[in-house]
Amino acid sequence: MVENVSLVKPSMAFEKEILDYKDEFTDYIHGSSSLVEFETISDWLEYLKLSENKETIPNKNFVPCKEYMLVNNDSKKVLGLLNLRLELNDYLTKIGGHIGYSVAPSER
Repeated sequence: MVENVSLVKPSMAFEKEILDYKDEFTDYIHGSSSLVEFETISDWLEYLKLSENKETIPNKNFVPCKEYMLVNNDSKKVLGLLNLRLELNDYLTKIGGHIGYSVAPSER
């Protein structure tokens, strides 16, 4: 078990660590708010900001959400991602729920 961890909002201060996290996966990353679809972390962060509000969410089929990272405070390594959905649509009510998450393969 890892001690000294925090849930933090993604930011450019963690750009390298987020890219390292992304590189650990070979396909889709659950709970990542489509991280694999973005070429830059700054573009992903802008998407996250827009996704927090129903009026500005880029994909109208999605629900507003907030993204968090589980970070080792000593190494700054991103251990996991958490997508907290602020409301549900029909699909999420039946299948996905309020929380999406992933854990770095190296931390499982």
